[in-house]
Amino acid sequence: MLDTLKPVKDTRYWLLGLTVGLVLFHLFLTDKTGDAKSFSVSFIFWGAVLSMVWDKKDQLNLESDRFSSLFGTTLLSLALFKVVQISSGGAFVQALPLLFGLSLALIASGYKGLGQYRQELLALGVLALPGERFLSNILQALLQAVRGQELAEVTAQFTALGLNVAGLPVELHDAVYVHTTQSVVYVHDGCSGGGVIDFLMRLSFLLMLVFPIQRLGKFLAPLIAIAIGFLTNGVRVMVMVWLVHQGNTAAFDYWHTGTGSQVFGAIGVILFGLVAFPFIQPGALSSESEAEPELSADTTVAPETQKEE
Repeated sequence: MLDTLKPVKDTRYWLLGLTVGLVLFHLFLTDKTGDAKSFSVSFIFWGAVLSMVWDKKDQLNLESDRFSSLFGTTLLSLALFKVVQISSGGAFVQALPLLFGLSLALIASGYKGLGQYRQELLALGVLALPGERFLSNILQALLQAVRGQELAEVTAQFTALGLNVAGLPVELHDAVYVHTTQSVVYVHDGCSGGGVIDFLMRLSFLLMLVFPIQRLGKFLAPLIAIAIGFLTNGVRVMVMVWLVHQGNTAAFDYWHTGTGSQVFGAIGVILFGLVAFPFIQPGALSSESEAEPELSADTTVAPETQKEE
């Protein structure tokens, strides 16, 4: 009976249960908004953060002081109290992972132990960036400063060029209106690819936090994310213009606002993974895997020595 109660008294089990509960709670809130993209990125980031913590669970210093524990508990309580007052998603729901992570780190290890969770907190900080286009809006601001164009205008230019090369004669008017012989398609801001670009850029930062990346890869990963996001969305817009030209409105709606709009996002994620994977340093990964058996060997030797005594 006493052996059964031991795990309950262990602080690690309480922290594990609290962490899992908070993660599921945030995923529930995100899913409740009906935004599949936000749910996907939250699921990926939480999975990566939990994996990073689990990999170094034996090296973590789980000793906190009263002030840190009290501050972390208060911060967590205020965050949960605020959530109750929110009827829908928003910037605060996006900021919850960072608040949850900081609160848990303070409760578990105190302010002196926050450095142990630097990568995890940075990842949650990237996840907490407000809106679905925070990073792509920065890109658009740079684009406006350099070329004086909106991202939607560049997308329309790419679409017109691609369709002309593919054999469908089109003309571009007023920078965002693609004219075919049968129809006119307006490329608005929602079709600029900003959401996909932002999604892939967040993944590129997560990649650099989770894996040991070559120096060149750290520079190229965000650029590759931007390029793949722009190209996949550009192809999607080309398909939609062609469908409108053919008079197939049902297929247009499918690729515009239906499930088809998410297919190109999934294709972008797969392409980014294939292109960015070679940037991971295999030597660093192998050295980590070699270090783990040594730790496990040490832990198995100790009980045998005690038995001999």
